[in-house]
This record gives sequence, structure tokens and C-alpha cells, in this order.
Amino acid sequence: MPKLLIEIDVDSEHLMDSVFNNLWISTSPWLSRYAYGEYKEGMKVAVSYDLPEGDEGEGKGRGKVSVDDLLRGLAIAIDKGYQHCGLKVAHDLDEWDACVADIVLQCALMGEVIYG
Repeated sequence: MPKLLIEIDVDSEHLMDSVFNNLWISTSPWLSRYAYGEYKEGMKVAVSYDLPEGDEGEGKGRGKVSVDDLLRGLAIAIDKGYQHCGLKVAHDLDEWDACVADIVLQCALMGEVIYG
């Protein structure tokens, strides 16, 4: 099936805010910690999370997430057709909730949604 490439402009601060201001540890139990305050250009957000079972085994993961990582995560979520509440993840950041923030962050960190 052919694909159509559509470019969209995404504001860096709005993207970071849409992910990290919508996340809740209680609704994303795979995420153990993150440190996000006010957005600064070029910042990376430190996160700690559970690694999925697999070649590397279960355990704790740590990393830093940049705007570029979140853009890649958003592109993956849209391309794979991930859904929340019966709706596909969209690029409209104003319509995001904790579910979408979780999906995009998982895609940014792991390339797919592991923790449903």
C-alpha cells in the first residue's frame, strides 16, 4: 500500500509540555521517574523506566529524552496507528491526554508500545 508523506510543524515546547505535563506515574506504571520542569531549548528529560522482557532481559532503564526523540515517537505512533479511547493518535497536541503521552513516550524510548 502506498504511503503519503505529510510534513507538520510541531512546536518543541508544546510537544515537551504535551508529553510530560500529561504523564502520571499512576497511569504509566512502567515509568518510575522523570524530571521535567520548564522547557529550555535543547533540553533532554531524564527518565527511569522498566525494560521489557527480551534479549536484554527485564530490568530498569534510564535515559534522556529530547524533542527529536519525542518527534520520532509521535511519528511511530501515528504510522503504526496506535489508538487510545478508540481514536488514533493524532498530531493535534491540544487533544492529548495521559494515554497519548504514554504512547508517544514509549515509542520514543522503545520504538513501540510495550506496556498497553
